[in-house]
Amino acid sequence: MATYYDIKGQQVQNLASDPDPVVEGQVWYNTTSNTAKVAGYVPAASWASGGAMNTARRQVGGFGHTQNTAVCVCGQNPPALALTEEYNGSSWSEVNNSPIARINPFTNGTLTAGLVGGGEGAPDSNNTAIEYDGTNWAGATSLPQTSQDGTSVGTQTSALVCIGVTSPNTAVLYYDGSSWTAGPAATPARMANASGTGASQTSAVVFGAAAPTSQTLTIEWDGSSWTSGGSLNTGRDNGGASVGSPATDVLFFAGVNPGYSNATEKYDGTSWANQPSMAQARRGIGGAGTSGSALAFGGYNGSDLATTEAFTGAGVSVKTITAS
Repeated sequence: MATYYDIKGQQVQNLASDPDPVVEGQVWYNTTSNTAKVAGYVPAASWASGGAMNTARRQVGGFGHTQNTAVCVCGQNPPALALTEEYNGSSWSEVNNSPIARINPFTNGTLTAGLVGGGEGAPDSNNTAIEYDGTNWAGATSLPQTSQDGTSVGTQTSALVCIGVTSPNTAVLYYDGSSWTAGPAATPARMANASGTGASQTSAVVFGAAAPTSQTLTIEWDGSSWTSGGSLNTGRDNGGASVGSPATDVLFFAGVNPGYSNATEKYDGTSWANQPSMAQARRGIGGAGTSGSALAFGGYNGSDLATTEAFTGAGVSVKTITAS
């Protein structure tokens, strides 16, 4: 069988973005991030330690579609925090604070187009939303109702929010970048302290909700109705997810039920499969990346944590080339 070099030669390509899909053995230079990268085969999935956050905290918000472009915002240590940090694949940097301190906000989006809202903290924070452009925060249109312990999927301009514990606790809201509208309720139950992911407000999966909802419950949204998906193998809530993933290829990790969990599971749109466990069990964790290249950070296991762990799935994986 011909190799990548047989087909493309040995010249390193200069590309403005990472190729999709990648081929095992492919090497390129990303001119946007100024990094050299290689695609190699990983025979078995695993977790590895990453750089520690500057501030240990729990019940954080996390967003970003890759391990190298993750954002951790707000949380508590306690008290409620407005701190924001960005991860570049090896270390965290403190950047501009959120204008409002929040505990357990809903989040979605990328490093340069993030959406954050709801949660607990400063007065009236649970019905406000803000947007991030990779440098600065700006106010967004306020929610028509409060959201506490909610979850969001999609993008900054095509978001779906399950509002969490506030009444009515099965409510779902859509955001188009400028205004909010009500969507069909997230039946069969409220989804508080849940996790979720999806490409837009028309394709989503939400899972790992707190009692009285079954902690093994998964629900799926196709743009017109909610249906039940495959049950988690380990029921838990307050975990983290690969928020850059589509609804049919998701990684869910950590959580609580009632003890702290380090369980990791992958969803293929039908069923959940167990993956290698994290090194450190915890709840109130942030997540970023994809199911094959995820990032987990922060959380609580009796103490507030600054720990970061990076997940690499089996198969072809992209790595940054560094000098040492």
